[in-house]
Amino acid sequence: MVLQGIGDNMGNLRISHVVIFSILILSGFAQATDIHDIDKQEEIFPVIIDGLPPLMCGDEICPLKNRLHESIPSDVVPPVEKNGWWFSYGPDRDSNGMDDRLQRIISSEYESESPTSIIGKDGRYTVAIVVDYAWHPSDKEISSLKEVLSSHGWVGIEGDSWFQVLESIDSITVDKVPVSALLDIWKLSGVVVVEQQNIMVPFLDVSVPSIHVRSGGTSNPSAHDMDPSLRGDDVVIAILDTGVDNEHRSLNDFDDQDDEPDSDAYSYSDHKFVCGFDATSLTPGNPNECDDPDDGAGHGTHVAGTALGTGSSNRQHVGVAPGAYLVDVKVLTDVGGTNSNTTITGLQWVINNRNTDWDEGNQTGIDIASMSLGSVSAPNSDDTGDNGSSAEARLVNNASQNGIVMVCAMGNDGRQRVPSPASADECISVAAVDDKNSIDRSDDSIADYSNWGPRDDDLDDDEMDELKPDVSAPGTDIIAPQHASGSNPILVSNADNDYTEMSGTSMATPHVSGLIALMLQDSPNLDPEEIKEILQENSEVRGSPYDSDIHPLWNEKYGYGMVDAALLFDLDSGGGGDPGDPDDPVDPNGWFMFQNPDSNSYFTSGLSSAIRGNLTDKAPPGTESVEYQLYYRNCFEGCWKKVEGLNGLVNINENDEFFITLDIPENLHELPDLYLHTSSIPELQIRARAYDGVNDTFSENISRTFNLGFYELGLETPTGISSVSGDVEVTGLRSGYGNNELQYRVGNNDWKTGIEFSNNGQVIDSEWNWYWNTLEEENGVRLTPDGQYSFAVRIVGENDYITKEIRRDVVVDNDPPAAELEMEQSLSFTINGLLRDQAYVNTDIGVIGIMRNIGDKIAEDVPLELRVDGALKYELTVARIEPGSSVEVVMYWVPTDSGTPTIEMLIDPANSLANEDNVYGNTVSSTYTILDRPNGVDINLIDGIVQTTPDIPRSGEQFQLKVPVENIGSETATSVLFTVEFETEMGWLEYSNFTESVISGGTVTNVPISLISNDSSILHIRVKATPSLDLNWENNEQTYWIPLVNATLGASRSVATLSDVEIPLQLSLTGREGHLISVDARSLSIHRVSSQLNVQTCKRDFDDRWMGAIATTSVGDGLTHVTWTGQKLDEFGFYRTHLYYTTIDESCQSPPTIDLMEPLLSSEGSYFGLDIDVNGDTVAIAGYYRDIFNAGSYTDTTSVFTIHSTTSFDNSSWVISDPVIPNIVIDHSSVSPVDIEVGEEFTHLLYTHSEELPSGSVVDAIWYAHGDLGNENWLFRKDVVEDGDNPVMLVLSEDGIDRIYTAWTIGDGYSMQLTLTEADTSFDKKNETSLSTPGIRHISLINKNRQVFIIMDAVGTNNQPLVGVGVFDEDIGIGIRLSPGRLLDAQYSSENEELVILIDVLGQVRLRALVFDQSPEQSSTNPFDRLRIILGVDSNTWRTISLLGGVACISANILLGMILVVRRQRSRSKVKIGVVSIDEFDDSDIEMLPESPIVISVPDEEDEQEEVVTEVTVESQEEPEPDSKEIPVKSPRQERRLKRQQAKTLHELGELPLPPPPGSPSLGDLPPPPGSPSLGDLPPPPDPSTLGMADRQVSCPSCTAVFTLRNPSISVVDCPVCDERFGV
Repeated sequence: MVLQGIGDNMGNLRISHVVIFSILILSGFAQATDIHDIDKQEEIFPVIIDGLPPLMCGDEICPLKNRLHESIPSDVVPPVEKNGWWFSYGPDRDSNGMDDRLQRIISSEYESESPTSIIGKDGRYTVAIVVDYAWHPSDKEISSLKEVLSSHGWVGIEGDSWFQVLESIDSITVDKVPVSALLDIWKLSGVVVVEQQNIMVPFLDVSVPSIHVRSGGTSNPSAHDMDPSLRGDDVVIAILDTGVDNEHRSLNDFDDQDDEPDSDAYSYSDHKFVCGFDATSLTPGNPNECDDPDDGAGHGTHVAGTALGTGSSNRQHVGVAPGAYLVDVKVLTDVGGTNSNTTITGLQWVINNRNTDWDEGNQTGIDIASMSLGSVSAPNSDDTGDNGSSAEARLVNNASQNGIVMVCAMGNDGRQRVPSPASADECISVAAVDDKNSIDRSDDSIADYSNWGPRDDDLDDDEMDELKPDVSAPGTDIIAPQHASGSNPILVSNADNDYTEMSGTSMATPHVSGLIALMLQDSPNLDPEEIKEILQENSEVRGSPYDSDIHPLWNEKYGYGMVDAALLFDLDSGGGGDPGDPDDPVDPNGWFMFQNPDSNSYFTSGLSSAIRGNLTDKAPPGTESVEYQLYYRNCFEGCWKKVEGLNGLVNINENDEFFITLDIPENLHELPDLYLHTSSIPELQIRARAYDGVNDTFSENISRTFNLGFYELGLETPTGISSVSGDVEVTGLRSGYGNNELQYRVGNNDWKTGIEFSNNGQVIDSEWNWYWNTLEEENGVRLTPDGQYSFAVRIVGENDYITKEIRRDVVVDNDPPAAELEMEQSLSFTINGLLRDQAYVNTDIGVIGIMRNIGDKIAEDVPLELRVDGALKYELTVARIEPGSSVEVVMYWVPTDSGTPTIEMLIDPANSLANEDNVYGNTVSSTYTILDRPNGVDINLIDGIVQTTPDIPRSGEQFQLKVPVENIGSETATSVLFTVEFETEMGWLEYSNFTESVISGGTVTNVPISLISNDSSILHIRVKATPSLDLNWENNEQTYWIPLVNATLGASRSVATLSDVEIPLQLSLTGREGHLISVDARSLSIHRVSSQLNVQTCKRDFDDRWMGAIATTSVGDGLTHVTWTGQKLDEFGFYRTHLYYTTIDESCQSPPTIDLMEPLLSSEGSYFGLDIDVNGDTVAIAGYYRDIFNAGSYTDTTSVFTIHSTTSFDNSSWVISDPVIPNIVIDHSSVSPVDIEVGEEFTHLLYTHSEELPSGSVVDAIWYAHGDLGNENWLFRKDVVEDGDNPVMLVLSEDGIDRIYTAWTIGDGYSMQLTLTEADTSFDKKNETSLSTPGIRHISLINKNRQVFIIMDAVGTNNQPLVGVGVFDEDIGIGIRLSPGRLLDAQYSSENEELVILIDVLGQVRLRALVFDQSPEQSSTNPFDRLRIILGVDSNTWRTISLLGGVACISANILLGMILVVRRQRSRSKVKIGVVSIDEFDDSDIEMLPESPIVISVPDEEDEQEEVVTEVTVESQEEPEPDSKEIPVKSPRQERRLKRQQAKTLHELGELPLPPPPGSPSLGDLPPPPGSPSLGDLPPPPDPSTLGMADRQVSCPSCTAVFTLRNPSISVVDCPVCDERFGV
């Protein structure tokens, strides 16, 4: 038999184990020494875990304790456990020695759930804990612990509290502990961990035959049939459970004769019961005496009957080991969960009685402990269980090391979770199998409630420890003894002969415990480790290997397989094969045989299958490996063809076994020449031969034939986005074999079974239908209220094969349309727009809530209120909220009193909305802490964006800096001295100082500082504030980097074309004009932006099913390049997401849209996080691609892709590169877009990829990559910042060299930092600066003639967002306020020389321009351009019209000139007036102003000017012109008219000095007037070369913009901001 002789082999193995264990101990000591060196640092910094509240010592995070304890004090009791075990304690992710669950209770995240909790002295529910020490606790530790407990009001043992010092581990268990005591207990000397006690709960004649223990009416061999005496005789099994009613006829004796139920367990001559212990009693009996605890719950009785029950007198419902003895250890109470102190106490009792002589040598000790119990999940967490470090798990290991075989249940959560004590390294953990109420094992499958593994890592570098479960056994609908219902000490009743049905891993566990009893009867010298290994190696393999590199057979749900007595006891000489199968002969001369799976078992397309075999006695000693090849049948008889790639060689292990793992291809069943025999089942055959390396010979081939099964699913209805109601028929086609089921789920709910199928053979394309009830309710609540859902189906088949999901988007519509509003059940609180968890009195607090419309109708004019302790503080109305959308609601409140008030945000408190569907969820409330301001003065200079006057300081000019100063304290500060310093090459030099007389407590004051800038582009200023007294001197100094920009900030213009619910998305400047793209619900619109920033809508419904991603760019060529995602119906009626590209010209016209990537169903993936760049002819697009359905399986991978083209409107020219960055890990809902820049050296990417830090927390890292367009898998990637957000990039190229400018934020709230870098293509940073800029949401980098501007927003001191500007230079200047509001976008127009920002000011969208100074020769206005804009013609078309118009004008002038010449010659004799020759005028005397009359002046000479008449004759240049001086005055009338004209001109010019009369003396001859200065006293005349160069600042009377004129001769000017013309 297989079991015989194993003991000797195990003895040899134990020697190697000792050597390995010694090596591990030494390596562990070395590691501990290294840790100790680190631990000797002066300060041990705490570890912060995202989502876990830190352990607080007052207002500070507690520093880590030194818990190494390498040297144990001489005055303590030595430990019984290994030193340092606590460093791997599972529920202690921040490694501070306090159980994470207790930290959550301390922080009030939730209350204690201990079943024995009471209200403590601190007003909170008490906890049950285990206090772990570095040494064994003695009187000193006990006294210290009780002293701490008493100081916090612990009720003590006299108050029925539990307090126990454990013997086998270095721990004390105690309950009813006040929460306030936990921190002081943690601080006690020698305490290494404070554990929360786990709450232990029970994990709830077919099953025994199904594991081949007893015959079940089939030809399958069984252990009982082979040896009827194999019953587990003389083996003692302890049942640790809810107690056992051992008077039941199945449990009271062995022969079932004279077995009338009797409460005296020893009244039977052959009693099974040997002893018991009630660990749940507050006053446990003498541990050296036996109790007989009853079962008031029924669980323990059922478990005991499964393991060792004798059944009824007719031998029905017989347990696995009916010959075994019973020890009853009650560790669970009869009601609900139980603190783990009872389990710990029971385990300690078991260990203490491991060798007890129960009956004068007839029954001795405890051989097996069966534990159908485990810890419950922690609240508010994705609890994955324990890693084997809990107190009860350590006791289980101790018991195993003391020779007791420990068997534990895996739990019934139906998910990956390994609870304690199943998590213990040495416990045999058992999963549950559903045997379908038949003894046929072929249809058995893992139970849907059974937990699976692997277990959490215990950090010991042994991956095998984490392989839980070990085995699986029947656990569904198990019939076993029923307890005496109502068992209690008052109403005495006895269990009789009743049986009941239960399911759970609790029922699977005693099957294994009983099976182990049979093994121990057969081989009494096996130790627990050997038992575990034999079970693992002799169970029926099920499921695909979880990780073949760790173990070739272990499956996360079945473990090493389903327990099978036939394999354990070698009941089938063919190792599980069929001796009668001619294809599988049992060759007595064969070197090896196949153990499992059986012949004609199924291999499944797309799954891995494992084959186990072993050598026979005929194998030569040198047999070392097995060579194999898989074939498939391709004709009726004798035709087999190789399956390519499924061949190889495997080694034979020390146990003479070999394992072959076959990865069956997903499409193997689709081979065209695959032959289908009866029932359409394809066949596979494995052929193998063994190799003798000593003699270099092979054995003959041995083969085994298997069936090839496959599963496929098709869904026909429902289809696409369709409206459904009531019972919905779901139809489709399927292929499959064996037992399988159709599962469905709606949204993110759990999968449910729709139809169960059972097939003897393979079925192909079988029709199915089923009805989904959309009105189904649970606890009176409809499971699918009206709304849009993703409806998914799949097939779950044999060996846990799962087909790919098929999804349809459906709209459930059972109710009439109505809005349904609700608040998300949490409020956020901000100060200055930044989240804060507390505030001072008299602080302006923003309260933020999220309101959703989960109905199917628009809600309009929704009133909301903010109430504090019931008092109304703020009201507002939300104009409109679309179905399925949400809005952020911000209301304000200024508290006047300290405390913890309750803040409520209410929707429609007066119930005024007639169409609102439900009032449930219309209120959200929260408490908030308000503190009194500190007594005294605390001056704080606030950093971030500051304001100047003028808004943009210029180089070399005076400006005023407004420094925000806060007095945090409650008292007024007087006579605060401010010192202002400039940074120079010599260091910081004082510029000025002044005194601010009063800064009131609790206020923020903008302190003005007058400055004169230098000629640099950035000014460094340091300001210090020095009051007479200050509570905190560390916040009294601030440095400001002021960018100096020669530009003027124009007035903001409202974008009035947008509706109230329309959201601006992108701004693009194509030249002098541009475009604004907006969205209303999912409909995109295009608006034209004029050079005066006027916005006109030019195209609605640009795309009416936008899917959330968009990017634009322009290079000033009159075109906006745009890429976006949109949805469109395919030919089957399904909506697919497309990635589009097009351009928009200045007349809002676009060429046909280009579809760039494969359209996706929502179930297949998505494109998001887009960006676009244009460089010359190259258009490049990048983004994230989430591929949910990857290569036929739902692996949910994300990558970065690029698409590019040099002829962008040629569909075939686009080149897709996917992935350029593979396997990105990101939060798809909140990640920043990819940034792509096309340079001359490379194309550059900035993207986000989540990383796990050594602390275990996950952060969003920003990565840089570069490569060549068209290539995939770019090799150069660099992690540039570990935890960043809002990344943006700009690349400037010069002489073939790329320079990279980047910006991102680090941190959040008040700690947010803006980081700006300049780097080369290796991302070696040339320049980097980090500045404090709280509350940034948006950053833009702008290229203005190779100067880089930074535009961003942040939170100002008035609780409102501000937009600021900065520049890259040798230094980086940042921080000048451009405008109030949130930044939406920013673009630069080189034609207009202006930077335009798109902002949101209190919900109103506005545009504003920063107009850069122009050179004098640049014209600020063009009347023809204004005409073009009025006519709505784009620049390109206007240029064509202008060219044609110019040609027409020239032609017309030539024609007109010819006509005039002809007319002049014809009428020369008729000319009676003089002709003024144009040649005589000097050009310097002519001033021409745009759009003004032309004024011509000529030298004033006596009587030589003629009145200009209406008819003028123009002669050709060749003909001589008459001298104008010779033209006589023809009449007195003409002379009078000339004089009147002269008088009018003089009047318009004002009075001028008359010329001196003839003969008058010159000015030099006249004496000076009295008191006049002499000429020598006058200043010298100005240098003529400087005339006309003085600058003037002028102000526009229309928009108040101030700008500079460089030319003093200009008298009329157009405003560069609003185009208003005015005189200067």
